[in-house]
Amino acid sequence: MWRFALRNNVRRLRSLLIAGTPGNDPALLRGLLDEAETELLALENASAHELVRQNDALRLFAQKAVDDAIELLHAQFGNLQIYDQSTNALIMVAQRNFRKPFLDYFAVVISDEESACGRCLAIGERVVIEDVDNDASFVRHLPIARETGFRAVQSTPLRDHSGRFLGVISTHFHEPRRFTARDHEAMDRFAPFVAAGLAPLLASDQAQLAE
Repeated sequence: MWRFALRNNVRRLRSLLIAGTPGNDPALLRGLLDEAETELLALENASAHELVRQNDALRLFAQKAVDDAIELLHAQFGNLQIYDQSTNALIMVAQRNFRKPFLDYFAVVISDEESACGRCLAIGERVVIEDVDNDASFVRHLPIARETGFRAVQSTPLRDHSGRFLGVISTHFHEPRRFTARDHEAMDRFAPFVAAGLAPLLASDQAQLAE
């Protein structure tokens, strides 16, 4: 109920800003809108995290997928994030070998042009960073990469049979790594398998998040 009211407030404030009605202070409206959007995002992310936490089948499947991806590419770390359409963000659902600083840092990832998974969400395609130290777009995330101990990463989108974006599966490596055609082919075969198992597990959660 509170989330529904917040969504209505956000829509109303956006309409007022667009309309530019005389007597309304645009700066005040922008401030109120920013506060409402921030509160709504936090509330919806918390709801999404709670639904994921309660979905044992989803967590178990995602964990198996992460472990298989690590084995497939001989990686040292891995994680799977699901896509929350209501916030246009990725939410961590399973991981292997990461410590708390990394998990807190990437708990929720928005579409951006910096992190591998953020870029993957933005463009909808696999993103490979063969050496984070030499990737100009990754500069802001170098401290957490160095603290965690990875130098290379790949993020692959997960889509269902209709092409709907479900999430991202990523693997990370201690050392710089050149990705071969065989690596790409392996992930091209693996990702649809993961997506096919993920789709029905996400269906009920996505319906609840839209309420």
